[in-house]
Amino acid sequence: MLVQSDLDCTFAIDEQPKQPLKAGDTVRIPTALGQHLITAVSADGKDHWKTVVDVDKPVQKVVLIELVKVRAARQAAERQVSQLQQEIGAKEQQAQEVKQKTQALEQQQAAVAAEQKRIKDQIEALQKQAHQEGTASGASLGTNLGEAPHTPDSGTELHSTHFRICLVRPHCGTLEIAAGLLKFQDDSGFARLAFSFPLNQVKVSYSTLNRLLRIDLPDGRAGLYASEDPKVKLQTIRDAILQAQQASRGP
Repeated sequence: MLVQSDLDCTFAIDEQPKQPLKAGDTVRIPTALGQHLITAVSADGKDHWKTVVDVDKPVQKVVLIELVKVRAARQAAERQVSQLQQEIGAKEQQAQEVKQKTQALEQQQAAVAAEQKRIKDQIEALQKQAHQEGTASGASLGTNLGEAPHTPDSGTELHSTHFRICLVRPHCGTLEIAAGLLKFQDDSGFARLAFSFPLNQVKVSYSTLNRLLRIDLPDGRAGLYASEDPKVKLQTIRDAILQAQQASRGP
């Protein structure tokens, strides 16, 4: 039997001792009739090959150990495994990034919800306080809370009709006296704080206790406001509203 290999290897026939074989070399091995198992391992030990040869006649058999094909198939499989591992790693990285973004979004949403609750609680507390002050003092139109009733000086003309006031920061906006109406527009876009009512339906007073301007609306809402401009006194805003109310009622 003639044996040849396309790669350097060691080979054995049946249970005979292994022997080295260079690529392209040929060795002659005496064999008896019958089936024989031939095994081979590449020189680096990574590739294995085997076959069964049936010697049924006393003629020469030629066996080619084809380790090149085995190596090519192994390397292709390794490349495929490596590619799959890279894809799995990329997917795991993407999943981790999505998880982190989701956690960050949940934390932001929780912070926003907490801030909204804090603002709502502040508004409700101020409204409750304003209601309690109004009930305790019996406040009426044009009456100062904690002070004697006040009427604007008839000899003084108040020309300002726009004032910057704040209910609770950041809920600041413009208070406007125009066309028989008292209007407030919240710059923060919190629609429930905005209002527009006829002057004769609005009650305004100044609380000496809190040094805040109290505005009672006909829909039952009441708020305590501070001036955003420290140069503009709340009494000045109150007087402007009272003066406009008197003017709207006529002589």
